[in-house]
Amino acid sequence: MSIFLRLTGLLILLSLVTGSRVALAQTERGVGWLSGSAGWQQERTSVFQNDEESTTLATSLTQGTFVRDNLMLGADLRLARSRNQLRQGLNFDAVRDLRETTVGATPFVRRFWGADALRGYVGGGLAITYGRNRLLTTNTQQRLSEQESTRWGLSPEFQAGLFYAINTRWGLELSARSGLFPISFTNLNLGLVVLTDVKKKRIIPASE
Repeated sequence: MSIFLRLTGLLILLSLVTGSRVALAQTERGVGWLSGSAGWQQERTSVFQNDEESTTLATSLTQGTFVRDNLMLGADLRLARSRNQLRQGLNFDAVRDLRETTVGATPFVRRFWGADALRGYVGGGLAITYGRNRLLTTNTQQRLSEQESTRWGLSPEFQAGLFYAINTRWGLELSARSGLFPISFTNLNLGLVVLTDVKKKRIIPASE
C-alpha cells in the first residue's frame, strides 16, 4: 500500500501545483473514456544449486462512456504473459520452464465524485478470464517433457482509483483492483486517459 499512497500523493500534489479546477465536462453524460497501461517486471534469484528467473508483461485497455453525469459504464480488456524458469542441480541441467498467457474482459460500472481536476471513483465488475499454460521439463535422466493446460475464470471485482485532468482532453489515472473477499489491492496501475466528446472546455482559476 505504500506505493499506492505515494502515487496518490503525487496526483494530489499535481492538482495543487496547477492551481486550477476544470468544469464538470470530463465526467458529464456522453463523454467517452479511453485509457491504457502496460507493465513489465523481471526478477532473478540464485541460491546454491537453484537459479530462478521470472518475467511478466501485462497490458490493459479500458473503454467507457458516461451514461449519466459521474456514472460510467465500460469494459477492460487485459493481456498478461509470464515465464518462470527454474534451473537446479550441480550443473543446472534440471530445467522447469513454465509459460502462461492470460486474456480477460471485465465489464464494469464506476461512480465518480469531485468537481476539480483531481477526482476519485469506485466501481465493480465481473472479470472473465481465459488462461493457457505450457510446462516444459527436462533433466539428465529424462528427455524434454511438455504439458499444456487451459482454464476459464469468472469472478466479481472491486475497483477504485483517482483521475487527474491535465486538460479537458487528457488525464492520468491511478487505478487499483481487488477481489471481493477479502479486499486486497494487489494490482496497481498508472495510465494515460483520452476523453472524447467533451463539450465544455473552460478552465476556471482556483482564485475565482
